[in-house]
Amino acid sequence: MALSIWLAEFKNNSSEDECALYFLQFTIDVVIGTFMIWVMVGWQKRLADRFNIKSLQKSGFYGSPPKFGRFLVQLTAYVFLVSLVKTILGVVVIFFNMPIEELGNVIFL
Repeated sequence: MALSIWLAEFKNNSSEDECALYFLQFTIDVVIGTFMIWVMVGWQKRLADRFNIKSLQKSGFYGSPPKFGRFLVQLTAYVFLVSLVKTILGVVVIFFNMPIEELGNVIFL
């Protein structure tokens, strides 16, 4: 939230199309972010297999009968991965702001 406020103030004098930037950032998040999370969940499974962490070995399986503890472990791991991906993509978007802005200007004349 604080980062969004800071970016809004920082970008206040810019002339880019905010809708184009939103569309491109959303597209980057959906395409690259989803792929990154998929890869990281695979790494998580391999680590869980290697270190015999049963609650993370089968994503989406919570035991039979379902156990809340397994669900909580998987939820925590997933939220961590999503937060990590969002942070990485946020840094990338900030770092490549000018090329993204130029691409938005070309796509949305």
